[in-house]
Amino acid sequence: MALNITAIKKIVNRTNQSVEVRKRDNLNDIVILKPFWEVCQEIWIPGIVNQQEFDDKVIEISYLRDNKRMFMWQLGNKVRFSKFGFDISGKPVDGICATDGDRMLIIDENSISLELIR
Repeated sequence: MALNITAIKKIVNRTNQSVEVRKRDNLNDIVILKPFWEVCQEIWIPGIVNQQEFDDKVIEISYLRDNKRMFMWQLGNKVRFSKFGFDISGKPVDGICATDGDRMLIIDENSISLELIR
């Protein structure tokens, strides 16, 4: 079965604090956004099916002032997230959670969502 590629092409920080977006398996896939900034950045959302893959490949979103994190990956035909770590039945992200295609990652104070590029 072929894995659908979902790519973040733009990241928007709608919070009043800096956030860091990092993909664990590629040290070059990292960006830090100041409050209310947006940036064009390509990061492929990794397909993850177990804890080991999560530990190695997940996208980690860190709120730098509040010291909280969210994690994002794709499993099956959905992009999922968690605030606590790997969960095989992780909640689908808000917005467009279907895999395949280019997306914009929106980071809010308490949630993340994916939307079509604008």
